[in-house]
Amino acid sequence: MKRKVFLNLLCLSIIILTTACIPSTPAVDLTATQDALNNSATGTAAAFPTVTPFVPITNTPSPESTVPTAFQDCYPDRFSHCYGCGKSNPHGHHLKSYWDGEETIARFTVRPEYSGGVPDHAFGGMVASLLDCHGTASAAAFAYRAAGREMDDGREFMRFVTASLQVDFLRPTPIGVELVITGRLGGIDGRKVQVSLSLAAAGQVCARGEMLAVRFRE
Repeated sequence: MKRKVFLNLLCLSIIILTTACIPSTPAVDLTATQDALNNSATGTAAAFPTVTPFVPITNTPSPESTVPTAFQDCYPDRFSHCYGCGKSNPHGHHLKSYWDGEETIARFTVRPEYSGGVPDHAFGGMVASLLDCHGTASAAAFAYRAAGREMDDGREFMRFVTASLQVDFLRPTPIGVELVITGRLGGIDGRKVQVSLSLAAAGQVCARGEMLAVRFRE
């Protein structure tokens, strides 16, 4: 009998000690919880944080990033078959000329098959043709700017052809190097436009040209 009482007292002591070691849990306010749920259902702002939706950032290109249209790409189809710069000639060089401030500019790299008598240098006809095509395109651009028009305005097109071209070869023109051809307005007199031209490689002028271009009449 004494043994049984002792065991009961021991079990009761263990239960009391175990209960004392367990941290107390704060009481839940059931009334406040029910009020929050009711407010949410009726549209009343509840005490929950507001989540701001994610808005992705898109990169919209600026107008300055658009690629300009080459002068030759404004030529009507009937004027676009030139071997040097015509967009409609699948076998041509497709030279492209653009504005560069008050002057014009084009870039071109000569392929090995257009070698001159000296290896690794372009033959003179290639140099002259680049000056020729850039010169007539520049003449048209200068004429359009003087008239306050755009080359792609859809009105009667002003196509210029070469009346004369004087070329001075200053040094050999290399193959496989980007050439920079520039044009500067010399003057406009009616249908005639004078253009001063230069062709350079790696910052060195290889050839200069003086062109008299005339507006073509059909």
